[in-house]
Amino acid sequence: MTARLRDELREQIALAQVELSEAKLECIDVEGILGFAEYLLENAPRLWMELSLEQRQQLQRTIFPEGLPFDGEQFGTAVTCLAFKNFGGNWTPESGMASQSIGSWNQISAFLSDMQKLKELFESAA
Repeated sequence: MTARLRDELREQIALAQVELSEAKLECIDVEGILGFAEYLLENAPRLWMELSLEQRQQLQRTIFPEGLPFDGEQFGTAVTCLAFKNFGGNWTPESGMASQSIGSWNQISAFLSDMQKLKELFESAA
C-alpha cells in the first residue's frame, strides 16, 4: 500500500467518524439533555441525598470523569465535566462572565452522551 493511498484511507475514516458522531448526536434531544443537565447541576447536593447508590456513582462519573482523588484523608483536585470548563479564572458571580473558550466537539459529544445516560438511569428508576 502506498503512503498516498494510506493517507486517503485515513482521511476517509476520520470523515466517517465525524459523520457518525454527528449522526449519534442528532438522535438525542439536545435541548432536553441540556435542560436536565442544568437541573441536575443546580440541584446536585439535594439530589445526592435522594439518589440510589447506582445513580450516585453515575452522577459522580459524569461530574468527575477521571474520578475523585482521595488519599485516605483528603480529596484532591479533580478534573470536572465540560459543564464546568467554561468558568475561567476571570469569572465572578457579580460579572456573570465566563471564559470564551469552549470544549472540542468530542468533549461536547461525550458530555451530552454522559448526561443522556444519567437521564435514562434516573427515568428508569422513577
